[in-house]
Amino acid sequence: PLSGMRIDLEKSTDGSTFLPVPASATTATDGTFTFGGLRSTSKTWYRAVFSGTTEYASAASGAVCVSVRPRVGQPIGPRTMSRGRNTTYSGYLMPRHSPGTHPVRIYRYLYVAGAWKYSGYSVAIATHGSSGDRYSARVALPTAGKWRLRSYAPSDDAHAAAWSRGYTSVTVK
Repeated sequence: PLSGMRIDLEKSTDGSTFLPVPASATTATDGTFTFGGLRSTSKTWYRAVFSGTTEYASAASGAVCVSVRPRVGQPIGPRTMSRGRNTTYSGYLMPRHSPGTHPVRIYRYLYVAGAWKYSGYSVAIATHGSSGDRYSARVALPTAGKWRLRSYAPSDDAHAAAWSRGYTSVTVK
């Protein structure tokens, strides 16, 4: 192991074209190194680069892909609603997604015979708000009873998939 050697970091958004990151580390006595404090809002590949010395050739590590899991808030809206009537539910979404895209689905579950039964989903649209990105969707629940709504952001080119932490309970009359 080489100790006291400078290691630089490079990143890529496509996994093939790498650019320097303003971060470096120094190898420990056992040759290990650590990078910390890195932030990314979309899928990013990283690799470590050793520039070499007069004694040792330069080298680059293999690329490591880091996927960003968005934070998706649970849907917020009325706790009671009329059967079949469209009602708007919304929540927060981070990191930013392009306005007008459909990065979130609101899944619907009906309580039937002691169990929650999947009953489809509504597609939500992304918007930029004053306190961050939001999503909203018109949701119609076709049957009277107890319902749960939960938000889901499927994976895309830049993000991993993510569920909201909780459900929103709705009673339909």
